[in-house]
Amino acid sequence: MTKNNSIRTFLFPALLFAFSHHIAWAAEVQAPIDIQKTVTFKGDFNRLKADFLAKEPLLKLMPNVEQLKPHGQPDTWFYRMKPMGKLGVTHVAEYTAAYRHDMQDNTLVSTWTNIPGTGNADLTGKVVYSLGSNGDIQMNLTMKGSLNKIQVPAVYTMGAGSVTRKIFESNVDQYMKNVVKTYGN
Repeated sequence: MTKNNSIRTFLFPALLFAFSHHIAWAAEVQAPIDIQKTVTFKGDFNRLKADFLAKEPLLKLMPNVEQLKPHGQPDTWFYRMKPMGKLGVTHVAEYTAAYRHDMQDNTLVSTWTNIPGTGNADLTGKVVYSLGSNGDIQMNLTMKGSLNKIQVPAVYTMGAGSVTRKIFESNVDQYMKNVVKTYGN
């Protein structure tokens, strides 16, 4: 066997493997987010209101946040979530949101909008905490947007967005449980 044949014998399979491996892992998907949840609980509305005004204590109740830090302007926060996924596919969501906090009588309203170009997630939302006449606190949370640029093997393209969305939604469920645990009686 000549030296050129030996190189071709090795090089062709190596290039074919590298190309097929790249194709198999080159998929990128999105996970659309559309969440609407409500929970009602007995709790300490004054303590909730104090932390609402301080802002950061409520933000820190979101589970699986790896990094939470102020981002430039007042009431603007950068989030990096811990890796989420299953079956060897993981996604680290990063986003920056500008918050607005309003109070009206016994209602606290927090809205946030995504700052474009600051991560791989586009999330906007609203949380309304209302004190009922019977002393119950009602929490209404809505969130829309998407988790973007989820890197997955091509074979997982069909289900990766759905799995990632479900994991993110379970984080939101846990956030609401954390609020109830922290401010509930």
